[in-house]
Amino acid sequence: MLRLLPGRSLLPLLPLLAVLACGDDATSTGDGATGGANGDSNGNATAGSAGSNGETADCVPTVESYDAVRPLFVTWCSNCHGSEPSFGAPFSLLEYTSVLGRYVDDAIVDRIAQVLANRAMPPAEQPQPDAEARNALIAFATCDNGSASDGGAHGGAHSGSEGGVDGSDGGAHGGDDKGLQATREPLVAGDTPPAGATELSVTGNEFALPSTAKDLYQSFTFTKVVSEDKFIQRFEPVLDDKRVVHHLTLRFSGNRNGYLYTWAPGGPAIEFPDGGIRLTAADTLQLEIHYNNGVGATDVRDSSGVKLWLASPGGTEYGLANLATWQISVPAGQTTSARATCNVQNAVKVFAAAPHMHETGDSFEHIIDRASGADEDLVSLTGWSFTAQRYYKIDVDLVPGDVLRMKCTFVNNTKSLVKAGTGTKDEMCFDFMYVTPPNALANCNDSMSL
Repeated sequence: MLRLLPGRSLLPLLPLLAVLACGDDATSTGDGATGGANGDSNGNATAGSAGSNGETADCVPTVESYDAVRPLFVTWCSNCHGSEPSFGAPFSLLEYTSVLGRYVDDAIVDRIAQVLANRAMPPAEQPQPDAEARNALIAFATCDNGSASDGGAHGGAHSGSEGGVDGSDGGAHGGDDKGLQATREPLVAGDTPPAGATELSVTGNEFALPSTAKDLYQSFTFTKVVSEDKFIQRFEPVLDDKRVVHHLTLRFSGNRNGYLYTWAPGGPAIEFPDGGIRLTAADTLQLEIHYNNGVGATDVRDSSGVKLWLASPGGTEYGLANLATWQISVPAGQTTSARATCNVQNAVKVFAAAPHMHETGDSFEHIIDRASGADEDLVSLTGWSFTAQRYYKIDVDLVPGDVLRMKCTFVNNTKSLVKAGTGTKDEMCFDFMYVTPPNALANCNDSMSL
């Protein structure tokens, strides 16, 4: 029988998906503390057009101009910012009075103009409006006074479809159009679970989220999940109250360490082609949900989590390895790279990989120096997007003598030094890899080997 032990986690151990998707504008602090307060989303405050210095000029779009662009808000923004906002979005973009309101200290239309001009919205992994649609929305938000400067301040309204972030998310640095490009296809499971597998939901139990919670990490611990060894063949997100669920992670706790699955808005289920990850009777699982009650709802009783599809052990056994470095230092206003290597000692198949950086991430490169002397791409990304942290299909065999070389490049447009750490404003350089055999679960860093 499952035993649920709720408790507050002050900090995700490794915030693999520390995304601010469709959530509050305030950046998550290292201890998961509450961010900024809600603003009035129904007022008639004067809005303005954004310039390169973040200043605004008076602008109050007319209801007629709003009616003309409302279909564009429906198409590109309504998955989060619908009549009932979802995934922590703090306001609707489908009502004229709401669009004319304020959030925290800024007019909502200002933020709309900024993130559209900076191309921080919609997020890089989502379908993008063409130039005509984007310019029409900017013109609306600036009262046809010209689009917001591409160098505008990183304010960040959450106006993306299926998971946006604030304008400081790394989806745009200094207004650059950073369309995400990857050398591998995303890993997406089919609609049908594995034949013969049984489902087990690992979820919170009607967790009562306070109406003031803007950046809350809530932990749920599960013991005695199975009575005998099983293989987890598939992971699926369970989304109960979409208004407030920001992202979630599932990992081992106690006698075993490591992540099993992560989800953020738009993220798919993950399934192994055969076999799975071993789950034993001695294992403890920790579900952590990042909540954002941007709408200030008072009736939240959330039971979100993850659905596991289990079967008797058989086929390929997978584990989660990672290549990482904590040697990161990015001076203010500069570009620099961090590197890590691994000397492969045993035959290993990499099934999938999930690169991970934070807000100043710009590009990612993971190369195999083959023992034969050739170079081969494992997975590389340009135009890094903080909201597009996905697993990618790899299916590459590594042999003894191969060397893995990973490079994370960071662009620091802030006025402060950025160093390695677990906070959102810190940086990371990781590549999480589903591998077989599973004895590659330890960190794969320089002197350590698979």
